Amino acid sequence: MFSCSWDKLIKVWDLNTGYCVKDLMGHEDRVNDLAINPKGTFMVSSGNKGDVILWSTDWKKDNCMTGAFDLLHEH
Repeated sequence: MFSCSWDKLIKVWDLNTGYCVKDLMGHEDRVNDLAINPKGTFMVSSGNKGDVILWSTDWKKDNCMTGAFDLLHEH
């Protein structure tokens, strides 16, 4: 289970214990949205400043797959 929030973090939760098992950091402002692919291997998050980050759900690796897209990539 994942959550995103105004605190700039994406949290990974263990549903059995109810505890946060990992914080994912990469956004400079609040995280607005989070989506996970059907296989559960990747997820993407978008921030309040227009940034988008692709993440790996392999928790043994560095999770950030690609850097943030900024507002210059909007058009």
